[in-house]
Amino acid sequence: MTELLFRVAREFDVVKIRRTKEAEEHIVLCQKEGKCLGCEEPLVEGERVTRGACGTCYNGMMHLISIGKVQEKDLMRDGKLLQPSKGGRKPANDFLKSLAEAAK
Repeated sequence: MTELLFRVAREFDVVKIRRTKEAEEHIVLCQKEGKCLGCEEPLVEGERVTRGACGTCYNGMMHLISIGKVQEKDLMRDGKLLQPSKGGRKPANDFLKSLAEAAK
């Protein structure tokens, strides 16, 4: 017999964030011009963009969050990081689509 250890999320913290007008303008401008929200450098075609940030900026932000130097809500409030999407892989074929629908 094999034992599996895993964590189950029991609580979720829901935090409301109010962005400033400047942060909203920053997001709109960067998305319009195809720039990273963090470093404001042009995003390279074909490279992964996560929550509006290039890979380097996103990894740097996640590192700082993990060591407690900055909070995710502060980055989102300042327009440096977008809110997370629903995520997950999209069903690739009809069979998986039917399973996904049945799970709802």
